[in-house]
Amino acid sequence: MSSPIPSSPEQNVQHKVVVSTPYYVPAYLGGGPIQTLKALINAAPSEFKTRVVCTNHDLGKTAPLTDNPNRWIEVGPAQVQYVEGGIRSRIKALKETNDADLIYLNSLFNPRYSLLPMLLKRVGFWKKGALLIAPRGELDPGALALKTRKKKAFLTAFKLLRFHKSALWHASTSVEAAQIKKQFGDVTVLVRENETSLPQQAFSRPPRKAGPPRLLFVSRLDEKKGLHILLQSLKSIAAPLDLKIVGAFENSDYESRCRRHIEQLDDNISIEFSGPLERDNVLQSMQSADLLVFPTAGENFGHVIAEALSQSCPVMCSANTPWTNHLTDGGGFVVQQNTADAWRQSISEFVLLGSNSWVEASQSSGETYNIWRNEDKGTHVFTLAETSLKQN
Repeated sequence: MSSPIPSSPEQNVQHKVVVSTPYYVPAYLGGGPIQTLKALINAAPSEFKTRVVCTNHDLGKTAPLTDNPNRWIEVGPAQVQYVEGGIRSRIKALKETNDADLIYLNSLFNPRYSLLPMLLKRVGFWKKGALLIAPRGELDPGALALKTRKKKAFLTAFKLLRFHKSALWHASTSVEAAQIKKQFGDVTVLVRENETSLPQQAFSRPPRKAGPPRLLFVSRLDEKKGLHILLQSLKSIAAPLDLKIVGAFENSDYESRCRRHIEQLDDNISIEFSGPLERDNVLQSMQSADLLVFPTAGENFGHVIAEALSQSCPVMCSANTPWTNHLTDGGGFVVQQNTADAWRQSISEFVLLGSNSWVEASQSSGETYNIWRNEDKGTHVFTLAETSLKQN
């Protein structure tokens, strides 16, 4: 049986928020959305009391994150319930938050942690709570191009039920806001860049060790993130090159596809699969890499890009992220056409620059990060939501 929500000082609490999300820390295999959500909660003003309902395991794993599931546990400033036991346990956990003013969904398409709360809201679960949905790049054209049939069916039903009309939407950029409005028309979209817990200043690197260029790929290993494009691009590159791949494959078909590309590479290309790494180890890998390579089909934010720049690691990525201007201003390189041929040309050009230029690119990426990190990010999205609700 679930425990009651622990008491906490209420002097400053004016608003209660429940966050429904598939994964939360200490989970890390779900990538950037987990770290973004942690930073969002940590940065919330003191008048917001936040509770999180999530799964008691990491992406693709069965090992529990806590030995105390289905109970409220303090994790940073939030109360978190790591759920086991199926739909009844999820409903029970959500029912204990029925006094929430704001229901924040950290995904659009997730059936258990997004669709279920929407349905519960429709039947009166939260009498006064408003939905705030963060699609996390799921409405990007590149993302919608994958598993198209299922997503079209979901969006059709979603619109027929008119869930979109009664919700607020959290977009990380104006581009994502436009994508939301393209799908759902005249809806209320709050634009606020994602929070981050990264340092205020970029890591200052030690002198570079001699050797061939060291490339790094960090992400979930699925089609959207573009590892197959990267591996195809390495064919016919004659210079020695090291590539470290950090992440876990999400299905065996895609893994087989990528390994076939690796088998076709010449011996001058060294490939290392490290598997998934915890965040501190990811940052350490970035500290010694010459270039993060990321041919993603689309990102609403791209937390891994911010992480790389924070470690003074230059980034080469597709034009399908909000980082294009920062990278072209000195943080790295943008590959306009997200094809193997275009990536082959861009990587070849980077290799030909030589070690002195690689070091200069590293210094420039750190400077770009410092400028970005210290920009005024504006009002927290929870506050924006409460203000919008008062106005309407």
